[in-house]
This record gives sequence, structure tokens and C-alpha cells, in this order.
Amino acid sequence: MLSDEVSQFCRGKLIHRRRDKWGDILVFDHGNHRVLTFDSNYEQSRLDKSQPALLVHYYTRAMMLGMAFIEPKHVTILGLGSGCLLQAFHDMFDETVLAVVEFRQAVVDVARKYFCLPEAPHIMITVMDAEHYLKMMTPASTDIIFADLYNADDMNSLQMQKSFLRQCHRVLTAEGWLVLNFHELPGLSSEFFSVLRSLFKEILVYHVPNENHIIYAGKCRLIGSLDAYASRTKWFPHNDRVRYDLLFTEIIRLKDYQFPVLAG
Repeated sequence: MLSDEVSQFCRGKLIHRRRDKWGDILVFDHGNHRVLTFDSNYEQSRLDKSQPALLVHYYTRAMMLGMAFIEPKHVTILGLGSGCLLQAFHDMFDETVLAVVEFRQAVVDVARKYFCLPEAPHIMITVMDAEHYLKMMTPASTDIIFADLYNADDMNSLQMQKSFLRQCHRVLTAEGWLVLNFHELPGLSSEFFSVLRSLFKEILVYHVPNENHIIYAGKCRLIGSLDAYASRTKWFPHNDRVRYDLLFTEIIRLKDYQFPVLAG
């Protein structure tokens, strides 16, 4: 049986449940929306069934803003979920390679069956541990990496590791970008930010209100003000509804970000 917490949280019709050795994968319908969750109090993904390229969660919209900094020929997505970012990128690009890495075959199977996962010659989905996948990649082989590695209850600790950041830097092209979805940011003086700043010349932050933080790390500094890049969001899917140009104004440089003061 489902836990009371999951039942109350989802408040929808359970249409599929599958279990692999890492736990449950649940699919719920909420009217025009379809939700993927890993038997927890958190949604992994939410799909608008009538408009699959419309990003529903604010953190995915914030991650999407990373596309304003580069015109990629190769995109790497670490962590599939239901494929919401893949849906949006597929709507944007006809030929750009979209390489997706997902640890669980069952997640890929569920996304294909219940979440309209797109299939095209330029889309490649690999079932593999993200750390191993990065080690196998050729240096300077991808233009932008979207890292959204989460388990049922928390962020995968891989995203915090020095080796992960160094591998991402190695496989990114000279003007490449790394986009990270963080539940909570470590302190500015942490080893994570020390390594990140040693590798990347431009580091930006977007704080989704009451939710996650998105980090954008570029191998080259941006030219001019951040506002100059906002107009590039007009090419994003459903920009008229989401208003990515307005969301873009919430991005700030790391040096200007006000970290919360922890109680002593």
C-alpha cells in the first residue's frame, strides 16, 4: 500500500506503480497533469499532457535559462526523470544532439510509456551511472551539461564531489556551461565552491522561491551585462506563457548572492 504521506501529497489517481531494486516508481494523473514520484513527498517531474514541451516546475524553467548563454550542438542531461527537459529541448532543436543519462532502466521505461518521451535520431538515452558516463566521455565533447541527479528524498551526493566538477569541466567545450540543480547551497567558503570557482570563470545563481537553487557555471566570462542575454529566451518553448525573459532577471552573479546567515 502507498504511505499516507504519498497518498495525501499526490492527490491524484495512481495509474502505474513499478518497483526495481532501488525502490518504487509511481505515476499519478491530476487532471491535465501527470506526475512522476519515487514514493516520497517530492515530485520528480510533472507533465502537462496537452503541451509536453511546457515546463511545469519552476526549477526546470530556471534550469532552462542556461540555454540563453550558448547555442549548443551537443547537450548532455544527467538524470531523466519523466523527460521534461528533454521535451523542451526537443521542441527547440531539430539537429542538436541530446544525450541523456539515466541510472535506472525502469525510469526510462516509465517515461517512454507514460510521459510522451520523444524519440528522434538526435536523441540518445543511455542507462548508466552518471559518474561512469562522464569518465567515458571524450574531452570537450559537449557544450552544456544539465545535472539533475536526485533520488527519492534528496540530491545525489555526486553533484557535490570535486571529481564530478572536474569531469564536467573536462568534457565541456571551451565555451561550455554546467547547470546544476541544488536543493540547498553549501556555504560560499565550502570546498564545493572553492573547486567550482577554480574551474569556471563565470558562476551565476537562481534561487527558486521556497525551492531549489540553480547554479550556472561557464568556462568563459559573459560579455557585458546579464540583461543582454535575456532576449535569447524568446526562442524557448511556450515563452509567451512562462515569460522566461522575466525569470531571467532573477539570475545573479555568485559574488552578489546573499547567503543565509546560519544560527550559531
